[in-house]
Amino acid sequence: MELLSPFHLIVILAVVVLLFGGRKIPEVMRGMGEGIRSFKEGMRGDAGQPGQTTATVTLTASPNPATLGQPTTLTAAISPVPTGAALGTVSFFNGSTLLGTGNVNASGVAMLVANGLPAGALSLTAAYSGTATIAGSAAALALNVNAPAAAVTT
Repeated sequence: MELLSPFHLIVILAVVVLLFGGRKIPEVMRGMGEGIRSFKEGMRGDAGQPGQTTATVTLTASPNPATLGQPTTLTAAISPVPTGAALGTVSFFNGSTLLGTGNVNASGVAMLVANGLPAGALSLTAAYSGTATIAGSAAALALNVNAPAAAVTT
């Protein structure tokens, strides 16, 4: 017995097209590709182009430790603070799973509120895309997501 038959794949594809629309799918895939590319570049520690400054990324999570089902705010601070029209983006990952992408603001900070993180010890990464003058970089953070405390009845 196959896990996914061709019929199952067609049904899944139809549901995705209905949910996102035919025009939205390439945009979603392009965004995922850019996030994965920036993650790989950040993990490799690419030095970037000659004359570029290498960014330092500081990743924090609040709360840390977190509780299962509780939203967790991931914050990436970029140093030096990028300037100009395009400040770059930060892709947030749990292992190799893209959680989302945030735009870097004028203060050099990108944020993402992560909902639905699984319980356990997580390895989070923030990969900064860089700019024309600042090379991309990445930072890692360990986050514990605990199961909620059992309710005490008397």
